[in-house]
Amino acid sequence: ALRRMNQELERRVQERTRELAEKARIVEAFYSTAINPVVFLDREFNFIRVNEAYAKACARDVSEFIGKNHFEMYPGELKADFERVLRDQKPWQTLARPFVFPDHPDWGVTYWDLGLVPVLDDRGGVDFLVLSLNDVTARHQAEQARDRLQEQLYQAQKMEAIGQLAAGLG
Repeated sequence: ALRRMNQELERRVQERTRELAEKARIVEAFYSTAINPVVFLDREFNFIRVNEAYAKACARDVSEFIGKNHFEMYPGELKADFERVLRDQKPWQTLARPFVFPDHPDWGVTYWDLGLVPVLDDRGGVDFLVLSLNDVTARHQAEQARDRLQEQLYQAQKMEAIGQLAAGLG
């Protein structure tokens, strides 16, 4: 009976080990292939893990982030929003948020869609945060150029209408 119990326990351990290995493989595949930057942060906003896309967007190596504080590396006004997510335990999102990389000011203003999601532990508290980003700089710049062209067109049409009105009066 003891041998059978030991064999059953061994079978369960092997099965659980296979399940965990499969989950780890899926997480690794996600991290290595995700196109958009993704970050795991602890409750103090220290980097737990970043994917290659995040490191590439920051022109850094993945190893440069682990254990460092997000807001020491990238100071800014987002900290209040991150603290609110931690306190309220509700996801947060912002669109086309302007950002200048402190270590790359020559890149100018970039624009990012950001999402921050709290992941809760067994007791209902925040275990860690998942930050996802999407670089929308090109789209934002194209929208600004379109808006400028529309304004120029409007002004040209207004001037033409004034000219026609003046010609009609003369």
